[in-house]
Amino acid sequence: MSVTAALSAANPPATRGKQIAVRVVASGGWAEEAHAALREAGFDVETDDGPLPECASESPMVLADVACGDFGRLGLANGLRRSASIGYDPGEMILVGPEADPPTRSAAMASGAFDLLSDPPDVRELVAAFRGLASARRRTDRLRRRLGRVEAELERQSVALETARIELVGCLTKASVYRDGETGMHLGRVGNYAEVIAEALGCDRCFVSQIGMAAPLHDIGKIGVPDAVLLKPGRFTPEERREMERHVEIGGDIVRSLEVGNDDATRSPMLAMAMRIAMTHHEWFDGTGYPKGLAGEDIPLEGRITAIADVFDALTNERPYKPAFGLTKTLRILGEGRGRQFDPDVFDAFLRSLDRIVDLRYGDGATEGDE
Repeated sequence: MSVTAALSAANPPATRGKQIAVRVVASGGWAEEAHAALREAGFDVETDDGPLPECASESPMVLADVACGDFGRLGLANGLRRSASIGYDPGEMILVGPEADPPTRSAAMASGAFDLLSDPPDVRELVAAFRGLASARRRTDRLRRRLGRVEAELERQSVALETARIELVGCLTKASVYRDGETGMHLGRVGNYAEVIAEALGCDRCFVSQIGMAAPLHDIGKIGVPDAVLLKPGRFTPEERREMERHVEIGGDIVRSLEVGNDDATRSPMLAMAMRIAMTHHEWFDGTGYPKGLAGEDIPLEGRITAIADVFDALTNERPYKPAFGLTKTLRILGEGRGRQFDPDVFDAFLRSLDRIVDLRYGDGATEGDE
């Protein structure tokens, strides 16, 4: 009985189901026997003693003579790098070389190879090495499938969590309507304006979608402002002004409380944006706003966008302390804030999208109110 026949009789097939491909890159006298032994062990073997061709589909396992092909031309480490560059997995390569002492073997494995055998290889050791490699590949495939299922479940849970957060945002907005109907309507309109301005600025779709959901929470902190201040028809005293200005910090605390964890996996990008908006939409571009006196691009873009959306809506709607201003007067006041209160680029994007914003604000109604 031949060595290969004895191996086949003593060991079950190395593969389960579809045969695993092995490419033998060798020209030594042992290559033919290795080819036969691997085939008898159940592998689908092809021999090639030249450079490895580009791998067009699933990467085969490779048995390579370090004195042959790419390895003979480039050396062990560079041969492995070249193999990886054309689609092979160095971790699924078993090498055969004249020196396979422990230090050399360790160096080969450190360079990425699965193993290094002595030249000529013992076919029993060779088949055992490929059986181990095949088993490792199966374990890796199972882990990848399991990881895929876990990732799919996490994605499903993430979508469900974000949906719940969006519903919470809607509930908070409705709550503000019951507290102060005009404030509640104002929140929704500002979200619509902010989305349009972000599009005019060329922001990506993700940012545009997020600011449309996040900007309505910019004034949610007014839920915590006493009615005597929130609904006061006249000018604020200095104490009342400070009380009103606290709504940015209250809003930030409210939005922060909606988070369910402190790690990236559970943190919502939309709520993070909403918190930044709540905290910065009263900052001025020249640094004279509140609460922190941020200036220029230190103010997050979403805060700079929401700032002009907020003021436009406040000017064009009646408030306890003022009538609704017409569009002409509103634009004049806003223009005076370009470069002072408002980022010039954001202001210009607002003007470019003015037709859409006016349509959102007035529809088919009049655009002129009290001057």
